[in-house]
Amino acid sequence: MKRYMLPTLLLPLLLLCCVQWSHGGSKKNILYLNSYHHGYRWSDKILEGIRSVLRESDSHIGLQIEYMDTKKYNYTHIKNSLFTLYREKFRGENFDLILVSDNNGFNFVSQYHETLFRKKPIVFCGINNFEAINNSPENITGVIENFDLVSTLDLIRSLHPREKKWSSLAMNPPQAGGSADRWKKYSPPIHSLSR
Repeated sequence: MKRYMLPTLLLPLLLLCCVQWSHGGSKKNILYLNSYHHGYRWSDKILEGIRSVLRESDSHIGLQIEYMDTKKYNYTHIKNSLFTLYREKFRGENFDLILVSDNNGFNFVSQYHETLFRKKPIVFCGINNFEAINNSPENITGVIENFDLVSTLDLIRSLHPREKKWSSLAMNPPQAGGSADRWKKYSPPIHSLSR
């Protein structure tokens, strides 16, 4: 349920951009760079939220959607190919805003903010690694996806006070932003099994 709150939190930021643009009169162009693929429920919900805000806006807005497909293909192996592809595709484009979801898209936009995206404003969501934000380009805002590990562990301990040993099983794919590593860091008494 928490993951579906993120699109709701992103929408006010997008709506604010639309309201500011409505006074300009000319058509505005938005690029939505999706880290994953069409059909992935998480990112489909984000796109659904973006489209609902744009429908309610009085602004003339063009939305271009690009899927990076990094659930299927390793981001580090395809980022140079994506750069080459997008450089050609966006050569004649002039985006007014870049929307980006999840870590791989954020990392890509941050790396190529000057060269590919001409320092355009960025609105992000679904970023798991707060440290990545500290090194991000200027003119950027968004919603960080984070979980309260300490409170979660406190709740587990309060519900099961007699238990002395705990185990957690966590996947740690690159797009998870080090979630399993955070379990290890903040919960020394818990043994974490990562793959």
